[in-house]
Amino acid sequence: MNDIVRRNGVLKMNSDYAVPLERNREMLHYYRSRLEEEFPGQYVLFGHIGDAHVHANILSRSQEELERAKVLMIEFARKAVELGGTVSAEHGLGKRKAHLLALQYTAEEIESMKAVKRRLDPQWILARGNIFPET
Repeated sequence: MNDIVRRNGVLKMNSDYAVPLERNREMLHYYRSRLEEEFPGQYVLFGHIGDAHVHANILSRSQEELERAKVLMIEFARKAVELGGTVSAEHGLGKRKAHLLALQYTAEEIESMKAVKRRLDPQWILARGNIFPET
């Protein structure tokens, strides 16, 4: 997969979403049906099927496809949350995926997270700029 990404010269888009185990089959079906519609033959599904945490990877071949893949990944994140899941299961959010937090949590819940950050890291020096913008 990484060799294909290098040859294409375009970033792959990948998910780190998880759903409750009893919703796994539904999420897998959603991944497959949407990926076949949008990117037939240009995706790989793998990962932690027993934990209902399967990684969807889109192997874009152009910048235009990469932009379409970004939109589809947000759709997948919304679907995971709709099914009672999470937008980050293993790899965390970081800078590139911090925008997904608002799909799962309310503004009040995110503000509570920031309050914990302010309390434990008043200078905002740990993991600077990850998840929450610098203040």
